[in-house]
Amino acid sequence: MTELNLPLEEQLHGFLIAVAAGVLLGALYDAVRVYRILMRPPKRQVFFLDTAVLVLCSFLTFLTALASCSGVLRFYLFLGEGLGWCLYAFTLGKITVRLASAVLWVLERLLFRPVRCLAASGKALLIRLSGKAKAFLKKILKQRKKALKPPGKVVYNRSGSSRKIKRKRIPARKDGAELAGHTEP
Repeated sequence: MTELNLPLEEQLHGFLIAVAAGVLLGALYDAVRVYRILMRPPKRQVFFLDTAVLVLCSFLTFLTALASCSGVLRFYLFLGEGLGWCLYAFTLGKITVRLASAVLWVLERLLFRPVRCLAASGKALLIRLSGKAKAFLKKILKQRKKALKPPGKVVYNRSGSSRKIKRKRIPARKDGAELAGHTEP
């Protein structure tokens, strides 16, 4: 069984371990927050991410208590973790979030926006080309069902007919003179 009254130096050692664990927890939370800023996940993913962070923080708190005072939960351990988290959140945490926001702004301007514009114009081009291809294929399928000649003009359909097609004759010119009633185009 562990001793309930620990010497002051062991309590101070446990408190400093808890402060370091609090800084680590703050960094973990900041990493998740930067992920949220950069990726903008849906609400369901945020819920599961927060749950995973909570479980991980609980596990780290347990390991801190185990390392500092054999698993006995002491108030100064929670106080040390809270103080470490606040130290991180109000110093490096603010810098980290500002830096992540600046990186996101730069990425948005230089990478995401041009890619979105290219994707939108490519999508419009593909839609236009697919419409033309669809119309072309529709035309081909429609023409595929047509015969080469209309049924009345197919030669082998006129087997008994002796009807001849008469053509109009245009009078020829003689010696370059114009014929009466005809003008040259």
